[in-house]
Amino acid sequence: MSDKEIPDPPPPSSLETNHDDMALEETKAIEFDTYIDQDKRRREHIRAEKIKDAFAISLQWGIYLVAVLLVTGVLVWAWHLLTPNEPPYDWHWLSKDQLYEVQKVMTGSLLALVLSELTHKHLK
Repeated sequence: MSDKEIPDPPPPSSLETNHDDMALEETKAIEFDTYIDQDKRRREHIRAEKIKDAFAISLQWGIYLVAVLLVTGVLVWAWHLLTPNEPPYDWHWLSKDQLYEVQKVMTGSLLALVLSELTHKHLK
């Protein structure tokens, strides 16, 4: 044998502490990854909800706009039906073709309003 002496192994308590420190570091890393995953899912959820909210708000404003246009069209159409079109009381400012266009727009607006209400109900 050689004259060199083989060192004694470290006491068991220092080995356990070393492994415990490594285990703690590993646990911290896993918890951090879990935290990152949870934060990522939370942020993705917030982004998706913001997009849904923006879509719902624009849909609501579109519904309001269509409703106002529809009411305006009905008022113009009713005005042309109820007021005289003979001199000296010629109160009509739209021709028959223009009045027909107003009726077409009102029909399309009514359909759009109904469809958007149905879409809005399905989003909730």
